[in-house]
Amino acid sequence: MKRLLTTGGILCCAVAAFAVGSFLTVASNTYKFSKDSPAAKAKCMLCHTSMMGGANKLNPYGLDLKAALKGSMKMTPQILHSIDNLKSGKHAETNGQLLSKGQLPG
Repeated sequence: MKRLLTTGGILCCAVAAFAVGSFLTVASNTYKFSKDSPAAKAKCMLCHTSMMGGANKLNPYGLDLKAALKGSMKMTPQILHSIDNLKSGKHAETNGQLLSKGQLPG
């Protein structure tokens, strides 16, 4: 039983890591983040309030993105662009304007 739980836990972590990695890859490829930009360096914190993320720890941009996903676990450029005109954070610029410059919207 212990082996089964351990294996299940490892599998869940691997699946979560794959999902997160694909979200970040899609965002990076969509907005062409330079490696030294704040958005690229933020990694999980592009959408989350901490590196340990979790659905309950989303920043304002992450909450807007979650709403745009409508329960889907597949990130696409179209979903990202669907919230480009929003101002998730307290910035004068929109999410799309900030992300295209490698800045953090949330």
